[in-house]
Order: sequence, then structure tokens, then C-alpha cells
Amino acid sequence: MMICEQCGEPFVPAWNKPRQRFCSYECRLREQIARRRAQKLTGVVEMTAREKAAIAAVYARAASRNTVRCYLCGEVVLINDRHVDHIVPLSRGGRHVASNLAVACAACNLSKSAKLPEEVGVLV
Repeated sequence: MMICEQCGEPFVPAWNKPRQRFCSYECRLREQIARRRAQKLTGVVEMTAREKAAIAAVYARAASRNTVRCYLCGEVVLINDRHVDHIVPLSRGGRHVASNLAVACAACNLSKSAKLPEEVGVLV
């Protein structure tokens, strides 16, 4: 018997996963979301008001500009298809700062996952 690291419930790990840490997919997903939120908040807590305003400006520009190009493929991104992406992913040591944010189309951002731009073949 093991104890789930997220909910604390006892569970029997799958026979092929002896180091399983969570009782279910939902608990694993909740832990990943909590870790990402903590990484963002850690960066935000240390920020000055100027840095927070710079991040807000990146999101505002992404939402308001008529023509924005995806930093990965170079195509013009429609307003309802825009994602603000971390160039160096938080999971790979990137920070939640304005200089690490760029606009990407949904297809590129979702296929990029947690890869570095060099690994994807970034255009810009």
C-alpha cells in the first residue's frame, strides 16, 4: 500500500509502476496544476510593480492588436486563436517575466509543449 501525495488516500500501485506517487490521473493532474501555479506565484511575489505592469502589457497587446504574428511559425494569428506563451517554459527554468513571453498561435503553442524554441525550430 502507498499513500497518494496529493489527497493522502491509500492505494495499491499498478504492477508496472512500483514508484507511482498518485492514486489517480486526477490527483496527478491537480499536483501538476498546483506546481505550475506555485512557479508562477513564486516569480510574481518577487516582482516589482513595474515588472507586473510589463507582463500585463504583453497580455493587453496580445488581446488588442489587429495583426500579431506567431513567434514560432510567423503566421498572422487571429484574435481568438492567440496564446501568450513562455519562450523558455516554466518547467525548464524559464521565468514569468515580460521578456520571456511571446504571442503564439494555438496550434504552435500546443504542439510546442515544454520544449525550448531551438527544439521546435523557431522562426524568429
